[in-house]
Amino acid sequence: MTMRVAELWSHPVKSLVGTSVDTASFDPFGMVGDRVIAFRDLRRGRLAGSRQYPALAQWKAVGSGEHLAVELPDGSTVQLSDDRATELLGEALGTDIAIEHLAPAEQLDSYRRRPDPDAAADPEGYLRDVLGREAGEPLPDFAKFGPSILEFETPPGTFVDCFPVLILTTSALRSMAAALPDSVIDVRRFRPKIGRAHV
Repeated sequence: MTMRVAELWSHPVKSLVGTSVDTASFDPFGMVGDRVIAFRDLRRGRLAGSRQYPALAQWKAVGSGEHLAVELPDGSTVQLSDDRATELLGEALGTDIAIEHLAPAEQLDSYRRRPDPDAAADPEGYLRDVLGREAGEPLPDFAKFGPSILEFETPPGTFVDCFPVLILTTSALRSMAAALPDSVIDVRRFRPKIGRAHV
């Protein structure tokens, strides 16, 4: 089986819209330079994601390294190196946040799940919130993810939710378009590393 890759996408900040790139390098943790920053919701004690904060799906990561910034829907840009970045982005998101940089995989405490009062009060509701599942919708079979998913927020050494590389094929896009004819199927919404792959 061969695969022709039409697009490569880099997402330097977890849950934000990324940018198309011409080339990329991969290591055992995924794409080098991908998801090296995440925002932590300080009120809830967990990493902020677009399921809980849909606004993140409209924010775009631009630049790289020390010049990495967030472009907001109104066109304004916040440099992550700015002393007021957490204040400005937290205000835009409606919660208190911290900017977290990817830690080495050996620093396990950086990735452990932190106590969340919502999880203790309603474990199933908490899981449905994290996974974006509605009442009555089945939860996934966690066995295929391995036991570490219950201990760690993300696999140590990464800020991906589960697997290091998401490949979005043209056949998957066609299937979604057929199943949801009134919806706009935008590749960027899925934040793949490899997009519009022809298998």
